[in-house]
Amino acid sequence: MFNFFVLGCCGAIKTFRCLHIIYAIIVGLIILAEIAIIIVFIVYQNRFQTEFVSKLQGSIAKYYVGISINNSTPVNSISLAWDFAQLNLQCCGAVNQSDYLNATNWNRTDPYQSNATLTIPFSCCPLNTQANWNSLPTNMTQANTCAITGVGAYSEGCYYRLLDLLNKYKIYLIIGGVIVGVVEILALLFAILLYCRKKEYEAL
Repeated sequence: MFNFFVLGCCGAIKTFRCLHIIYAIIVGLIILAEIAIIIVFIVYQNRFQTEFVSKLQGSIAKYYVGISINNSTPVNSISLAWDFAQLNLQCCGAVNQSDYLNATNWNRTDPYQSNATLTIPFSCCPLNTQANWNSLPTNMTQANTCAITGVGAYSEGCYYRLLDLLNKYKIYLIIGGVIVGVVEILALLFAILLYCRKKEYEAL
């Protein structure tokens, strides 16, 4: 977008009509693309939700390997992302904790009690720690009973938790979207006006 802005400025300063029209076409295409995305999302909202949730559940089933305690387990980025999301958003799974029943690559052996089996990840359980998107707690013994039994774990899935957060700040998102839309429309109109004005000057 910054490059397009520079393109428009160059056209205005140097009075190059071709730059005006190129800038107007680019901004117009961006506006049309944004409108098309909004329409498609509204029309296929339910289908999008179903397929997206299915993809999230599939990522848990295929990639989740559990939290690495003392670097005991090699962790992939998707598995790590789930732990960060659950810890910080206070949620469990895509829909609920039952999503972890299909986590085939997860070694459920409890690192704190070798004879116990985990039913949900430690990150699904409340921990006395502040939200942190940079690192996970190194000691999760306080969540051990919860991870084994599932009692006291977060009941809301991360997808619905994220929707709750978006709805909470929906008014700000709408205002931001409207402001961006108005700026884009004004940029398109100014580019067209500059193009037409230059054409009038050349006719004199």
